[in-house]
Amino acid sequence: MRRITKPLLLVFFWMLCASSVVGQQLVQTIRGEVRDADSNAPIEGVNVIIRGSDPLVGAVTNEAGNFRIENVPIGTYDLLVTYVGYESLVLPNVKVTTGKEVVLQVRVTESLTVLDEVVVEGDNNSSRSPINEFAVISSLSFSMEESGKYAGTFDDPARMVTTFAGVVGGGGSDDVDNEIIIRGNSPRNLLWRVEGIEVPSPNHFTDEGASSGSISMLSSNMLATSDFFTSAFPAEYGNAISGVFDIRLRQGNNQQREYALRAGVLGLDASAEGPFKKGGEASYLVNYRYSTLALLNEVGIELVDNALPVFQDLAFNIVLPTAAAGEFSIFGFGGLSKDEEFDELLISGREVRAQEEEFNSDLGVVGLRHNYPFSAKTYLETVATFSAQRITFERDAIVNSNLDFRRVNNEDFTNYAQRISVLLNHKFNARHLVRTGVIYSHLQYDLLSQVYNFQNEQLEDEVNSDGSTGVLQSYIAWKYRISDKLVLNSGLHSMYFRLNDKATLEPRAGINYQLTTRQFISAGVGLHSRRESLSTYLSGPETVVGSNEFVNENLEISKAIHYVIGYDNYLNDHLRFKVEAYYQDLYDIPVLNNTYYSIINLRESAAAVPLVNEGTGENYGVEVTLARTLANDYYFNTNVSLYKSRYTGGDGVERNTKFDGNYIINLLGGKDFNLSSDKVLNVNLRGILAGGQRFIPILENESAERGFEVLDFDRAYEERLPDYFRADFQIGYTVNNPKNTWQIRLDVQNLTNRQNVREVNYSPLTQRAEFTRRGQIIPVLSAQVKF
Repeated sequence: MRRITKPLLLVFFWMLCASSVVGQQLVQTIRGEVRDADSNAPIEGVNVIIRGSDPLVGAVTNEAGNFRIENVPIGTYDLLVTYVGYESLVLPNVKVTTGKEVVLQVRVTESLTVLDEVVVEGDNNSSRSPINEFAVISSLSFSMEESGKYAGTFDDPARMVTTFAGVVGGGGSDDVDNEIIIRGNSPRNLLWRVEGIEVPSPNHFTDEGASSGSISMLSSNMLATSDFFTSAFPAEYGNAISGVFDIRLRQGNNQQREYALRAGVLGLDASAEGPFKKGGEASYLVNYRYSTLALLNEVGIELVDNALPVFQDLAFNIVLPTAAAGEFSIFGFGGLSKDEEFDELLISGREVRAQEEEFNSDLGVVGLRHNYPFSAKTYLETVATFSAQRITFERDAIVNSNLDFRRVNNEDFTNYAQRISVLLNHKFNARHLVRTGVIYSHLQYDLLSQVYNFQNEQLEDEVNSDGSTGVLQSYIAWKYRISDKLVLNSGLHSMYFRLNDKATLEPRAGINYQLTTRQFISAGVGLHSRRESLSTYLSGPETVVGSNEFVNENLEISKAIHYVIGYDNYLNDHLRFKVEAYYQDLYDIPVLNNTYYSIINLRESAAAVPLVNEGTGENYGVEVTLARTLANDYYFNTNVSLYKSRYTGGDGVERNTKFDGNYIINLLGGKDFNLSSDKVLNVNLRGILAGGQRFIPILENESAERGFEVLDFDRAYEERLPDYFRADFQIGYTVNNPKNTWQIRLDVQNLTNRQNVREVNYSPLTQRAEFTRRGQIIPVLSAQVKF
């Protein structure tokens, strides 16, 4: 710890003493491009000005839609974008520093009124409006800057979205996982997309069938503004029940080379971007990160007892525009994760290794994206990817009184996927936009899961299968702007699973109505579905008698109907009040006959048991948000979510789901203190209070009689763990110099050092059910330079 902390403190001391050249004004360039939101065509003649500047500072786009504003003093600005026949747009909180140029991708919407510039009071397009043109409800966008600003998120976009209404992380009981639990749904029901196509869970330490891990493989340096959906998502999104995380990668600066370096307690992070040649349009962006928790362990902060997780990742985005063939981009990301754990027992006065575990989770994705404009109204986008994922787990343990050490768990899940997505987008006019597309995924698998049989004293297969299959999806979406105040989005999505010839047809619809210049109501409804992980279909205690089919091979695809209604009130240019109410009806859920068991309560793939699609579920609730975007150097976001999550298992009994925490309260905010023209102190706080997870009670008397834990399945998920609470703090100090920007930052997760309850276990020593607690204060010091 001393080796890395001492240099960081020296950097901090240097930053405190550093000052810019006396009398020199620090400036930077704001530039970017403006395109039509529906057709993606560049727009010439658009005015982009710094709001409130006097005298007026701004620029006008050229024929390629590009603009450039030079010599902008460092600071935070709102940009106003206006053009005749288009709705005005405000881009809030554009942060200008000396370390990097500000490069913006701006999308504006054509107005149904074409004679004048249309100014939308309240600037509803400025406050987290989604990028996807077909989204009207339960959707938000976020930027790279936001993912680093929120306290306790460690620049992880998955952790950042848990500050949104209706979303909780870690099951409301754990600070280690970056789970995204949306409106009481299992975190495994989330769809991840990168650059417009489905990808495996892009997280370190992800498990088979899971959608989460410990931390994102995508550094915040790679992220452009991206969308997050919590219900009733548009027709182009399939294979998702709970939500969609639609990530866009940032394009590198195509006019000058820029770099960023970060060193801290969690490791190293480096990125580089720039043009391939001076004067060219092509650019690159690459980021590498290496991290280890060994430094935290050295000072007594163990996130997991007797464990040493290590991970590294690499991501890149290469953009290659052409004059006649459209724009190509080559992108990719990948990560290596390894975790070793051990447990020891004291036997006859000596420590004996009782158990050893090794977990590896590796992923690589590479893709090619091509956007070809047929005209100013029509474009074709094609994305093709190849992904490879391997997850292994080995556990060795004492298996008998002779202290024999044997392999008791052996898992090796390897999945390959080749995917292609073809999207055709056509804007008929300002009223009508149609998008249609096809997605095909070719899936190859080699799956092995073995468990030790203590009677036969050998490993036995739970899953042992290899082969290939495919998934075909198609969709069509129509956006109809009935009037200036009323917008209707509708569409249809279909999915066909080649493994068992199961198919779905999913209608979707959403509507948005403007009550006043600042008030809107919206509603959405849609059928959504998600197939299980391949290991679920290809596992089971035996195959179907008289055939070569696996016992779970013919499971139906799980489905959910979403209903949601919302109200938005933009109280002023920066303050938004929002309410949403929803109901979700889940059916065709795999369950185990005559038991409480349902995959609705799982975080990863299902156990090797025979399942039937006779389960149901429902989620309903209301969410209230009051949020202020950064203005006058401060922001806040407070939201309250009240919800209920129920399910029916294989025994026909209705119960609470595991994730039925009942409520979530989020409070977060921050303040920038401008110490001088070139120095800023940032302070950010966050607090969360949420209902704990549900659990299966333990029968203490029967457990004492038998000598091992016995669960009361008849009362499954009746009880909740104690409420989850965590407070996070972040302080950062930034210095702008003529050619670079330095920042030193301290993130403190779990500021109060609260130990939340993770689970309930039976203790043979006390012969009672006891809480297992986890949680401690986690300080993460880092220094970053951008130049």
